[in-house]
Amino acid sequence: MHNAPFGYATKLARAVGQLCWCGAIALAGCSYTINGTLTSYNSPVAIFNNGAQAALVPPNPGASTTAFSFTTTNAVYQINAQGPGENCTVLPNSQGTNYSTINIQVICYPLYISGTVSGWTPSIGPIYMANYVTANLGNNVSQGSTTVLPPISANGVFRFATSGTSNTLSLIPPPYPNIPNAAASCQLSNSDAIFTSTTPKITNVEIYCATTEAPQSQQWKPLANQPGAGVSPLILLSDGTVMASTSGSAWYLLTPDAFGNYVNGTWSTLPNSLCPHGQFASQVLHDGRVFVAGGELPGTGYITATPTCSVVSNQVGNGVATEIYDPNNSISPWSAATPPTNLINPGAPSTSLGSTGGYWTFFTAQAFIDMTSVLLDDGRVLMAPVSPKNCGDTLLYDPAVATGKWSLAATLANTHGDIYTCSEQETSWVKLRDSSVLTADPPYSTSADPPYSATTTITESSERFIPSPTPYWFNDEMLPQFTLFNTEFGWSGHGEEGPAFLLPDTLGTAVFFGGDSLYATYTPGTPGSPGSGPVAGTWQSYPLPVNGPATQGATLAADDKPGAMMPNGKILLALNFAATPDDVFPSPVFFFEYDYTQVGQAGAFTEVAAPPGGNQNPWADCGVSGGNTPTAYFNTMLVLPDGGVLMPSLCNQAHLYIYYSPNGPPLTLGQPTIDPGAATGPAPGWAITRVTRSGNTFYVTGTGFTGISEGAAYGDDAQMASNYPLVRLRDSVGHIFYTRTHDWTSANGLTPHSPGTTYFDVLPNTPPNTYSLEVVVNGNPSAPATFTWSCPTGYLWAGGACQLRCTPNCAGKICGNSNGCAGVCTACPRQESCVNKPSVGYLCEVPPGGP
Repeated sequence: MHNAPFGYATKLARAVGQLCWCGAIALAGCSYTINGTLTSYNSPVAIFNNGAQAALVPPNPGASTTAFSFTTTNAVYQINAQGPGENCTVLPNSQGTNYSTINIQVICYPLYISGTVSGWTPSIGPIYMANYVTANLGNNVSQGSTTVLPPISANGVFRFATSGTSNTLSLIPPPYPNIPNAAASCQLSNSDAIFTSTTPKITNVEIYCATTEAPQSQQWKPLANQPGAGVSPLILLSDGTVMASTSGSAWYLLTPDAFGNYVNGTWSTLPNSLCPHGQFASQVLHDGRVFVAGGELPGTGYITATPTCSVVSNQVGNGVATEIYDPNNSISPWSAATPPTNLINPGAPSTSLGSTGGYWTFFTAQAFIDMTSVLLDDGRVLMAPVSPKNCGDTLLYDPAVATGKWSLAATLANTHGDIYTCSEQETSWVKLRDSSVLTADPPYSTSADPPYSATTTITESSERFIPSPTPYWFNDEMLPQFTLFNTEFGWSGHGEEGPAFLLPDTLGTAVFFGGDSLYATYTPGTPGSPGSGPVAGTWQSYPLPVNGPATQGATLAADDKPGAMMPNGKILLALNFAATPDDVFPSPVFFFEYDYTQVGQAGAFTEVAAPPGGNQNPWADCGVSGGNTPTAYFNTMLVLPDGGVLMPSLCNQAHLYIYYSPNGPPLTLGQPTIDPGAATGPAPGWAITRVTRSGNTFYVTGTGFTGISEGAAYGDDAQMASNYPLVRLRDSVGHIFYTRTHDWTSANGLTPHSPGTTYFDVLPNTPPNTYSLEVVVNGNPSAPATFTWSCPTGYLWAGGACQLRCTPNCAGKICGNSNGCAGVCTACPRQESCVNKPSVGYLCEVPPGGP
C-alpha cells in the first residue's frame, strides 16, 4: 500500500477465495464485482481501483448513503476515493453472501468553508476574498499559498471547497488589481477554519456590509441631530421632551419635530443643575417636576471626588446632593431639596459601614451615592441610601408639602449587620400591582468578603415595602438555590444584577434579569382575607439565552445593563458576556427581545441586531471587551411616547438611536382610555373639561393613566420610569403638539384599566384648531377624542402664540395692578407693556414662559 494524497482514502486487499474458479484452477481475466455505499456531503466522489477511476458517484444529501458498483479483473484490488473539497475514508470491508461480491463503505467528510452575506447591494459591487491555505504534506512539513476566491455578488449563503488543513480568509482591501469595484465597507468575522482528517471543523463565515443596514438593524434609527456630548440617563418630561444628563451639572433637552418625530428632533441646553450628578436616583413627580438625588460619579473623579455645588448646604458631600427641576420655570428651574442631617449627614460616618476595606476604603460617610428609588402611588419617593446613617434605613420624600418633606420610611427586613445587606446597593426594585415594592436583596454569606471560594455558601432573600397604612418592609420568600447577583465583582461587594420589570400577565408576575447567566420570576402569593397582611410569593429561575446567531452559545448576563418594556409587552434587553474576575465590564453588548408569554422557554429570547455603525459586527455594540475599563458601562434606555426606545450607543453616549420593535402592536391591556363625558365643551362626548373659562388648563378622566409597567429600567444607578400620562394633540395635517400634564392620579397604580385623572396645560405655541387628542402612557396611545382649542378669553393668536389683548388707551403704558391704570385700560399682568402690533391689534408683550 502506498501513501494516498490528501483527500483520498485507500483500501488494499487480496480477494482471497474470490478468484474465478474453473474446477480447481484459478483463471486469469475473470470478472469480479465490487459493491459499496458512499456517504458524501458536498460533491461527486471518484472511486479508484489500482490507480484508475472505476466509478463517479454523485452526492445525495437527501439520503444517508448512495450505492455504487463496478467490476474488475484484478484479483488484488486497491480502492481510493476522492471528492473535491472532501476528506474521504474507506471503512473495513464487510463480506457478502455472494462469494464474488465485496461491499465497500466510503465516507467523505466535507472540506469546505461556508457562510452568509448580508447588507450587500449592487452599488457595493463584487466582494473578493483571499484564502491562505496550509496543506499538511506529512512529516510535519506544510506548504501555504493564497488564492483569490470567486467573487460574491448577492446576499445569502456561499460555499467553496478547500484542500488545506487550515484556512484563513480575508477580504481583499482596495485598490484591487484589475478589479473594477470593491466592498471596502464590508466586514468579515469568524474567518479561520482548521480541519483534521477525521473531524473537520466547518466554520460559518459572516460577511456584513455596512453601507446598508445589517440584519434587522432597520429597527434602529440614528437621530438626525446628536447632542454633541455623552448623555445618560434619559428622563421623559410630561410635555413630551426628553431631559438628558451628562453625568455632571450640564443637561440637554431633546424636542421632537413638528410631527412628533424624535428621530428628527432637535437638542437644546438646559440650565445647569446646582450640583453635578452621575448615576443618581431620579423620578418624575406627579406635578411634572423632576426629583434628582445623589450620584456615584459626581462629574469628575470617582466616588472619592466631592462635587462642587453652587449652593452651600449639608448636601455638599459625596453623593448626597438633592434637587428639584421645575420645567415651568425657564429662568431658575433648579432648587435644592436638602435632606435633614438627622436622617443622613455626609459629614458623619455611616454606622453600618464604619471603617472597612475593599471598595469602601474610599468612602465611609453617610450618602445616597447610586441609590435605587421608586415613585409610590401617593406621589412620594421611596429610596434606599447606599451608605445610610443606620443599617437598613430607607427614606421618603414627599413633594406635596410646600418645601418638600423628608422622613424615615422603614428599616429593611433582611439586614445582617454587614456592609452589603445594610443597604439595597446594586439592587433593582419593582412596583407590583398591589402597590408594594419588591426587591431581591444583596446576597449574604457568613464567610469573608468577596471574592468567594467555590465552597462559599451564598444566600439571597427578598422583601417588599408595604406603603400603607403603616409603612414597613415585609420579609418575603428566599431565592431557592440561586442568586441574581454576579459575584465576580469582588470590588463592590456581592456584585451586580440587571433590570427588573412587572409583566403584563394575569398573575402580576415580576421578572428580574441577573448579573449571572439567569433570570428569575416572582409570582405573588394569593392574598388572604382582608386585613390578614401580605403573603409571600414564589421565585423560579431560568437560564439566560444562548441561542443568538451572533453569540453562538456563549454565556450571557445582564449585570448593570439596561432594558425597556415596549408597548407590545416585549422587553428590549442589552446583554453582555458573563463577567470574570479579569473582565468585570465585558463587551461587546448584544440585544434581545424577551417575550413574556414564553417564560422559561428557549423561544422567549430573540436576538436583534445592534445599532448600525457601532461595531464591525452589526450584531454587537461597543467593540471588544474592555477588561476592567467600563467601556460599555452605565447606559440607559427610555420608552418614548411614539413607542420607540431611545438609547445612546454603549460605545459612544453622544450618539443616540431609537429602536422600534416590529413584533406586534401595543397591548390592549396597557392602552389608556378617555371617559365619555358632556355633550358640549372643548371635547364634546368626552370627559375633558376646561378648568377655568379663561385658562389653558384642562382636566381629563379615564383609565390606565399610570400604565402596566414602569417602562425602562436599569437598577440602582438610574431610574427612567415613564408610566405617567402625556396628552398630545394631532391636527388634520399630522402636526403634533404636546401639552404639559401635571397632578395625575391613579386609583390602583399599575393595575390594568385602573381609573385615573390628569390635568394638562395647552402650551402657548399651540394654534387654535380642532384636534384629535390622545392620552399616551409608555408609548401606548388611547383612542383619539375630538378636542377644540381656542385662546383663552382676552387672548389673541398672533406671532405663533396666544397673546393677551389690551385696549388702545393703554398703548405705550405699563399697566400693572399697582400703577393706577385700573379702570382706565385693560391692564397687562406682571408689568408687561401694551404694544400696538401692526395688522393684529394691541397686545401685551408675551412674558417668558407664556401667558
